[in-house]
Amino acid sequence: TIRDSQDAHLESVLKERKNRTFNTRYTTDAAVYKQFVTESRRQDMLVVGCLIVEIFLHNHIRPLRIHSDFVERYNNCRTVLKYNFYSLPKCVSYVASLLLNVQPPSLSFKNELAPKKEDAMKKITVT
Repeated sequence: TIRDSQDAHLESVLKERKNRTFNTRYTTDAAVYKQFVTESRRQDMLVVGCLIVEIFLHNHIRPLRIHSDFVERYNNCRTVLKYNFYSLPKCVSYVASLLLNVQPPSLSFKNELAPKKEDAMKKITVT
């Protein structure tokens, strides 16, 4: 009887889920709410990333005197983090790079630091 009641409960849950998927009003409202929550969390994570950079790299942020909208603040924090990545404590540098979508210099500048093929082919003349 316990198994029958569990099966009945599972069946009713599946039936309710099926009814919800065919009800356009419910799915639309749920999708809108889910998108709103996702965007809100994403915005919150960007704010946390900016706060990390502003707290730990305040000497680099202070001269910018940011008093405008969040987009400019976000872009300034990304730029400061990109060029001062190793000034951050190691315990927060990885988190800040994830939140602000900035690759650590060891990964992003590797191609810029490597000698180009053209340079390697040139003969060096010593005078």
